Amino acid sequence: MSEDNSWVFDSLVCFLHGPIWNAPLQTFIEEKSLIFDPNEKQDESNPEFITIHNEYKNLVDFMLGSFMDEMQITPEKFEEACLEGRNHTGTSSGLTFHQGLFQQIWAANDIRIFIRMMTQRNVELQLQALDLIERRQNSQPTGESDVKEFSEQGGTSVSVITDIKP
Repeated sequence: MSEDNSWVFDSLVCFLHGPIWNAPLQTFIEEKSLIFDPNEKQDESNPEFITIHNEYKNLVDFMLGSFMDEMQITPEKFEEACLEGRNHTGTSSGLTFHQGLFQQIWAANDIRIFIRMMTQRNVELQLQALDLIERRQNSQPTGESDVKEFSEQGGTSVSVITDIKP
């Protein structure tokens, strides 16, 4: 990679790792991934998917545009640095291409990548929810032990009812 563009690529990688990029993007992905059900056919022509993809594209364009303005990077230099960084993967230059980071950018330009990314996040969120439910169920006593614990704490059914009344 030419010395002239290496700082552009390095700056971009740092930006993509940072909270200014990650917080709004992850919030968007988590909020919007709910309709990307892995058990249903993921149709690229689905109007809801297209609408959400366009919103995502606008968010990514705005954030990258702001970054480029702040760093005074031209679109040509930006594209050139990204292409050079991608082409130098695994070379002796020591530059590692961060494919996972750039997937978020590619998803803005390719609805198939976007749908795959959103579906994957939906599955991750479902697994997290199931894990949380399982941990809560394992940590809560059930049945007779609940009644025994309640009685040992001096509780009575009357006090419970009066505590709930407005």
